[in-house]
Amino acid sequence: HVQPFIKYAKQSKWLHPDVLDAMELSRKSAAALLVKTDRKKVRKPGFAALNTDELRKLFGHAAFTANAEKKPWSYWIPLFCLYQGMRVSEASQLYTDDIITLDGVPCVSLIEDAQADVEEQDLMEVARSSEEYRRLKNTSSRRNVPLHPKLIELGFLSFYEKVKKANPIRPVHLYPQLKWDTKQMFGRKPSRTIIEWMKNVGVHQTRYKVAHSLRSNFNQALTATLLPADLISILMGHATGSMKDSNYNMTDHGPALPFSVIVEHMKRMEFGLDLMPLAGEWS
Repeated sequence: HVQPFIKYAKQSKWLHPDVLDAMELSRKSAAALLVKTDRKKVRKPGFAALNTDELRKLFGHAAFTANAEKKPWSYWIPLFCLYQGMRVSEASQLYTDDIITLDGVPCVSLIEDAQADVEEQDLMEVARSSEEYRRLKNTSSRRNVPLHPKLIELGFLSFYEKVKKANPIRPVHLYPQLKWDTKQMFGRKPSRTIIEWMKNVGVHQTRYKVAHSLRSNFNQALTATLLPADLISILMGHATGSMKDSNYNMTDHGPALPFSVIVEHMKRMEFGLDLMPLAGEWS
């Protein structure tokens, strides 16, 4: 910021030329030192995917299915993180009108439909209820994701229909047992529960193997099916950096996606789990 002024001062003959030359040498030396320091900096490793044994320990633990009828969120939210690549906050704020059909494919809609034209910092001020304040991480997080066939097999649509049938007049939260708060919305209890669950099983590692790791599992499993990387990024709610995707990929229902093609790739995802439907839970 100072250098342009120094140059102007030199041109105006306010300073001796040697001052600018000395400053330029100092700048180059500082820049070289910065590059050297940056190379030595330890990079944050990110959230590691759980290996097959860890996934089996986690989803084979009694805590996973315990009280699933009374607390269905404790069963479905971890599965949505793993099989749909959703963040805990996203999976915990779903309403009955977020389950839709697009191009003949059952999908989960993560479109911020309430007060979408209001700036984030002003959103809470105008929200009249929790239904109007379902926050997503960023614009790229607005997406529709095909419902994984495994979740349908495990009975999610039956569970959804049961909730919808009990509340036919208006859309309702899928998990009314969860309380809403201003900071984490509906995700506070699920986040804490998953962390404790992972600790009890012995797979938790602070800032390395956490609930977010299940998104890493989703990403890696879908990548192994050779689904194009830009489609995976959209499914995970990440920006692709492509002008095509940012400017020309929008439809009436959100970002355009080949839903039927994605479902075929989802069928080939492998986690090494042997999950069975919970008999009678959602009937």
